[in-house]
Amino acid sequence: DHAPTLADLSAALLHAVDGTRTRLLVAQMDTLRRAKTAPATALLQRRAARDMEAQQPDSAVEDLGDAMALQPDLTILRRDRAAAAIAGGHDNDAITDLGLYLQAEPDDPQGWAILTQAEVARKDMRAAFRAWQRVLALAPQWPDGTKQRESLRMQAFGRPT
Repeated sequence: DHAPTLADLSAALLHAVDGTRTRLLVAQMDTLRRAKTAPATALLQRRAARDMEAQQPDSAVEDLGDAMALQPDLTILRRDRAAAAIAGGHDNDAITDLGLYLQAEPDDPQGWAILTQAEVARKDMRAAFRAWQRVLALAPQWPDGTKQRESLRMQAFGRPT
């Protein structure tokens, strides 16, 4: 047996039977993406998580920026910083980080889901819908994925005639 790769997990995600299995596979993908986290970087990530719990997203963005300076090759830090930026109302900064992240990790449905959040916050519903389509292309059994797609479709394009 070999440990599954991101490619293995991405393939499994396409065939996941339900939302529970989808969540498990996405968590395994994140574990792989974080596998080479250095101790100092992990410390900054934990501090950022505490900042978010304390509803201080700007501090979390700063901590994650420091973590990125320590480990610029750990691309998932961009996704983390984008999520914190959205919480702090910095949607354009989040989209910049997500653009760079998704270039490096185009098969991460969680990244596309966070991009959807950023586009909704910017009120660009068509872009949000396109990002969500990508989530479902990568993870067809995403929890409440179809319901979310229909909601975004309505917001982007209105009622079908």
